[in-house]
Amino acid sequence: MVEMNESKERRSRIPVFARVIERHVELMMSLRIYIPDLMKAHDRLAVPHRQMAQFQPMKELFKLGWTQMLANFANARHGFFDVIPKERDVSFIFDQHSAAKKFLNAWGEKERDYPQLSSMYDKKPSFENDRVFLPLQAADMLAWMIRDICSQNSATIKPLPSLQKFWDNPKPIGFLDAIISEDNIADLLLEGIADDLPRDLEVIDTKTGNKLQGRL
Repeated sequence: MVEMNESKERRSRIPVFARVIERHVELMMSLRIYIPDLMKAHDRLAVPHRQMAQFQPMKELFKLGWTQMLANFANARHGFFDVIPKERDVSFIFDQHSAAKKFLNAWGEKERDYPQLSSMYDKKPSFENDRVFLPLQAADMLAWMIRDICSQNSATIKPLPSLQKFWDNPKPIGFLDAIISEDNIADLLLEGIADDLPRDLEVIDTKTGNKLQGRL
């Protein structure tokens, strides 16, 4: 979308692209995570007698988004049976990512935190090249539009408008939008850090007092 927006000729294709989305997209999902909230959540966590590992926000953002997107859909799917029937198999396909192998290797571990995932999806998610798997370009366009209109920080969060805001689409498309708050992020990071700690250590949320024992 960055490339498309740099050219008037390419921008002229957006309405045509929108018509294709209308014909084929039945449900749209978005997930908003604000980096300041991510940093504040991380700073709340401590492992007594041990220095916390260096924090890499962008890597954590993708990990949080990956986990929550799958879980949100699994939890909310019952409300969209008219769009995606209960008996229809569901596959998740993501754009290529450097950590794809790591996420796929850990896929089975997610059953501990989200047991519904194992029965919700027909197979492991996959990571594809958007130059080859063209539906990913539609997801990219929708994500680009959402980033363009949503608030820039969690203090001014508002519900996203309907898709009519993006273009004059006559077809209603299901829309599942979610926001991960600072407290939600802290809980998720607590779980992730505990996964990487020996059993004789614990990680503590200094704001809430919540703690988890290491699981290694």
